Amino acid sequence: MTRSLLFTLLVASALGQVCLPPRAAAQTSEFCAGVSLNVGNALASKLLGLSENQVQSTYVTRGALGVRNDGTEGIHEVLLQVEYKFDGEASTMLLTYGATASGTAGPQFSRVTGDLQPGETKLLIAQDIRVAKTCPRSATLAAVRIRLSNGVEIHKGVDWVENSMPREIPRLTLSIKGTSSAETSYLAQIHVDEVGNITGVRSLRSSSPLPETLVAQMKRWIFYPARRNAIALPSELDLVIRINTSGCKIQDCKTTIPLAELPQSFIYVDLVNIETSQRDSPGTRVYFGGVPIVEGQEISW
Repeated sequence: MTRSLLFTLLVASALGQVCLPPRAAAQTSEFCAGVSLNVGNALASKLLGLSENQVQSTYVTRGALGVRNDGTEGIHEVLLQVEYKFDGEASTMLLTYGATASGTAGPQFSRVTGDLQPGETKLLIAQDIRVAKTCPRSATLAAVRIRLSNGVEIHKGVDWVENSMPREIPRLTLSIKGTSSAETSYLAQIHVDEVGNITGVRSLRSSSPLPETLVAQMKRWIFYPARRNAIALPSELDLVIRINTSGCKIQDCKTTIPLAELPQSFIYVDLVNIETSQRDSPGTRVYFGGVPIVEGQEISW
């Protein structure tokens, strides 16, 4: 059995507990088809046992991690942040895994039917819109938040990190039809300030600069700011912006940027012309990580 197939089966077995937004199908080309890692667990070894961690990266990055309660009290809610490192790269990636027995579960949580009892194991699923262009080579538990059945809360780890994410993305009023005879990809970096405003947009490939009309409208996008221990911080995000003028399905659209020129992690932004839709006014629909963004609606991740 391949690691990619194994990961698919693991995710399928947990779908009844996972609350994820609707996504487009996975890309045909995989950056990381699947890797199994042992998670360094010095942080919470007396509280939690961690099984082998499965990670896969296509148009998003997903992880599957079995968590066992090694304590003496039931666990009502658990959040884990696992840090991944890559060969020859200073950059890292975080995935957040969570489970809760509460009736209302946020997007970071798998919903479980009851508290995680001592000795019991649950499979947790993580998903992030960032793409890793290669498989990680190591994984370490970086932060833990646990609420026990008796109400006691346990926090371990120096920092709890929240990455900047799209919050409100107005539909692009420009039309991309006719801008290219084939699929085109741009590599850009945006600077998001502490409020969530985009204060800078920079093309990272001089051979393929972003059109100024597109840059002007990207500056209208609003993001949730990055946070460290609940304190908002400025951040930079690398984007691969794919212009879909050929009618390809998002999962089949190609990335025309050579692999060597891609950053270690980035976010796919797909621009799709929607002027032929009877339900939508003319314009360009924006997708982040395969998620269609609805204008006028605040995005909840």
